[in-house]
Parts: sequence; C-alpha cells; structure tokens
Amino acid sequence: MNTPVTLSVIIPTYNRAALLRKTLESVLDQTFPDFEIIVVDDGSTDRTENTIEHLVKERPAQSERIRYFFQQNQGKSVALNYGLSEARGEWIAFLDSDDLWLPNKIEEQFRALERYAPQSQACFTDVRFINNPHFQETAFERAGKKYSTKTGVLTNPVELVGRFWIYVQTIVLHSQVMARVGEFDPAFWTGQDEDFIFRLSLHTPLCYVDSPLVLVDRTPHHPERLTEIRFRRQYEVLKLRQRRFGKWLQLSEGFGTDLQASIRRHLCGAQSEEANWLLVNREYGQARRAAASAARTRCRPGVVAKCCLATLAPALARRIIIHRSRHGNKQELDGALLCANVRDEVPVTLPE
Repeated sequence: MNTPVTLSVIIPTYNRAALLRKTLESVLDQTFPDFEIIVVDDGSTDRTENTIEHLVKERPAQSERIRYFFQQNQGKSVALNYGLSEARGEWIAFLDSDDLWLPNKIEEQFRALERYAPQSQACFTDVRFINNPHFQETAFERAGKKYSTKTGVLTNPVELVGRFWIYVQTIVLHSQVMARVGEFDPAFWTGQDEDFIFRLSLHTPLCYVDSPLVLVDRTPHHPERLTEIRFRRQYEVLKLRQRRFGKWLQLSEGFGTDLQASIRRHLCGAQSEEANWLLVNREYGQARRAAASAARTRCRPGVVAKCCLATLAPALARRIIIHRSRHGNKQELDGALLCANVRDEVPVTLPE
C-alpha cells in the first residue's frame, strides 16, 4: 500500500555494506518522525542487503520505514532516479551511503522552510568533513561563506557556478519542485550533484541553515572514493565540466547577463585547463582545438595568447605550463604532470 509520508530519503549505494549501517542509523535517529528511507543498491557485490536485514531485525518497530531496491550497476544518477520513481513523500532528501546526518538535521531544515515559505521550497545546510586531517574547515568556511544569521535565503544562482560548496546530502526540497527540475543527468558519472543543485536554483531560491548538520566522509587514499577516481580519470572530468557548463549556458538564458557571464568564464577556464592537460601530454593537435574553443568562449588576451602559442609553438607552450605549474604552486596540473611523466624534467627559465 502506498501510504504517503512527509519525507522520502533516497540513499544510493554501491559496495558500501560496511558503512551503510551507520548511515541508515543516522536517518532512523532523526528527531523528525515522519519519513521513509529508499535504499537503491546499484549492483553491489558485497551483500549489501544483509546489512539492511540485520538492521531491520534489530529495529523491528522501524522496519516499515526502509525500502530496498536492487538494480544492475548503472551509476549514481540512475540509482537516484530509481529512488525518485519510488518516493511517496511530499518532500525529498538525499544521502550518500558513507555519510551521516546529525539527529536534528531534518527538523532544523523544516523549521527554516516554514520560515521562508512560500519563497523557498528547498533547503541546504553546511557540511563537516570527517576521517581526514586535511579537511578541518566546513564546506561553508572553505567556500568563504560567512552569514550573520543562522538561516537565510540565496536568491542568485551565480553563487553556485564556481566552487562546489552545496552538497546534495544536505538538500531537502518539495516534490513539486523536484518534478520541475527533472531527474539527475545520467550523462554525468561525476558532477551530477552540482548539475542538479544548479538546475534546482533556477526553479526556487534556496534557503540555508548555517550549521554543519551533515558529516561527509573524506577518508584519503581509498581506491573507490570518488575523489580518487576523479584524479585517475582527470581528462574525463575536464570534458564533463565543459559539458556541464555548456548545458548551464543554455538553461540560464533569460536569467540575466551576470549569470551567463559567470558560466562562460568557467567554461572558458575548463577549456583552457583541457588545453594545458593536452599540451603537457604532447597531444598538440587536440590542444590547439581546446585553446581555440576557450578563445571563442571568452575572448581575453591571455586566452588568445595561449591559443596562438599552442598553434605556433606548442612545445614552448608545454614548457611554460610546466614551469608555471611548479613555480606558481598550482594544483590543477598535478594529474597532467604525473601522466606525462615530467616530474624530473628541469624547468625552463623563461623571459618575462
């Protein structure tokens, strides 16, 4: 029987049986009482269903809250969309299967949503990172967001175009808004959260709770962590970033020139970064095309100069990029330098 509930919590998972129990418990222990949990197993091979069976046996009073679905491995976006198709709640929330909610997370967000209704139909919170000593700041702090009040409303999507700082694990949104935003884009195996949240911001202002009510696991050097996979597949990530910004350019038509200009600037940056990667890896023909795309996207002197140099003297352009990466302490080319095996090359002293 499809009994309606106030909130549907969708948790996609893949081979996280050892972590999933704590994640589920963090939802079951919420001070907000009326919710269901939809677990979508994206083809796990670690008997994830056993974790749920054991938890249900230990908490029989809450067993009806948890609904488990299995699909062949198709990626996080497809798993999330499967969960959305099964959701019965008036409101929707998401949680990754290795992250945790603090007990008052949902209650705090519904309090904020009530305060800012009907202006805002979606809410997010700050995030604290765990299991990694290099992540001491919260997501808001890392993004330089400082608010004078505990709750408020973001009305300008420009804030979401650059650095990723709103995590889908923190989002609560109304199902009617969800229907307008549309599903998660299966074209993105990474960056689907950023894409979804940006599209969400075009349909409703987002209210926030300035408190880290979600704990995001950042255990380092785990081969199956998304951060590790992104590093190994860096060139694919660069191409997906361009695809995402190109998509946003089309969607943002009619939302103001500031938003379009911001997206165009980041698209140009992604294209320029691709040109760097290709130059370092001696893919000179593709590098010329990437640099030319950047110049067409945003015609600026530095971008045009890179395009000309990549065309006329690509080997020199490569040496300049390596030199600047080392002596400018830039992080973004580390993967490219590793792939190109140039760590031991002697950097060139270049004229000003």
